[in-house]
Amino acid sequence: TLLRSQIPVLAAIRRAGHPVALINNGLYTRLLPLCEQQGLAVDTLDVSVDGTPSVHNTQRGHARAWDWAMDGLSNARRILTPEGMLTSLFTLTALNCAVVRDAGELLIDRVDEWHLTTMSLRQGIEHMRADKRSLESALQQLLDVRWGKPVKLRTYSLDDFVWLLEILGKETARKALAAAQVVDNAIVLDIGLPLYFYPKSLAPNETVVIDADGWWRFAYCIQYALDELNAGVDVRGRDISHFTIAHVSEVSDLRTRFAHAAQVWWRAMGQQCLAAERLALQQFL
Repeated sequence: TLLRSQIPVLAAIRRAGHPVALINNGLYTRLLPLCEQQGLAVDTLDVSVDGTPSVHNTQRGHARAWDWAMDGLSNARRILTPEGMLTSLFTLTALNCAVVRDAGELLIDRVDEWHLTTMSLRQGIEHMRADKRSLESALQQLLDVRWGKPVKLRTYSLDDFVWLLEILGKETARKALAAAQVVDNAIVLDIGLPLYFYPKSLAPNETVVIDADGWWRFAYCIQYALDELNAGVDVRGRDISHFTIAHVSEVSDLRTRFAHAAQVWWRAMGQQCLAAERLALQQFL
């Protein structure tokens, strides 16, 4: 959600020379006059679309969700810099894997790049996860079409990554892994389109958040409320103290803080995640 109060702050950040990216359901257009008044132009805008009109509305739980998204795509150039990138993110779920090709054909001419990702699991929506057969259907639809625009498939889930490799077949997967590139904190395989895997053993840099309340909250913390993070315990009594790292103030050295945060992440989760990743991928290597 883009908030009215965020716009002058984001505009100031952009004027200071830092890139600004926005991911939204399309309702940012309600604040376009204020964005233009404040001079906010973003470098990347993603308007998420999760299917054909009826499927998108069902997944989003609102009868006008598709209209909002289309309005967001149509008005994108009003908020983008002249060189800005317009993308659309499609989250693969049990509801929409069957309509990947249809959705892509509706979107591909509207965007600079089309991105797809498997779903990040959290409590209460497990039933929405696409199973292996559904992912196979989605992948086949992607590979059957020459899209004419860049299409990128991403996953943050080791289980989903292994499923995708199994769908490809062991020999194809082995060759793709052997030729893989490392881009930032992702392993990128060429499988006919780029497949990005973000190992959880690495602290994911895109989820390091500096919040306005003055706390540095660390990777995957978005699943917890601020009260839980400050307490170090979630509502179910589980220890989450490793998610809240340090106060941030005007005298903080963020490079030192980040180095400390990476070490905390490694001790708390990274080592065990790396062991799981190595075990899972051995079958293909």
